[in-house]
Amino acid sequence: MNKSVVRKLDLHQRTNDLNYWLSRSQEERLAAVKLLLEQYLDLHDEIPRRLQRVYKVIERKPS
Repeated sequence: MNKSVVRKLDLHQRTNDLNYWLSRSQEERLAAVKLLLEQYLDLHDEIPRRLQRVYKVIERKPS
C-alpha cells in the first residue's frame, strides 16, 4: 500500500523551510538525512541497507 504524502507549499513557506535547515548545524542536517534514508529503506526492503564495496585484486608484472 502506497501511503505517499505530497504537500504543496507557496514560495514563502519554502523560504521558511530553507531558512530553518540553513540554521541547523551540519550534524543536525546529517542526522535528518540519515533518518529520511532509514525511513525510505524501511519502505523499500529490496534495497541493500549498506553501501556495497567492490574490490578488484590485480597482479602487476615486475618492472
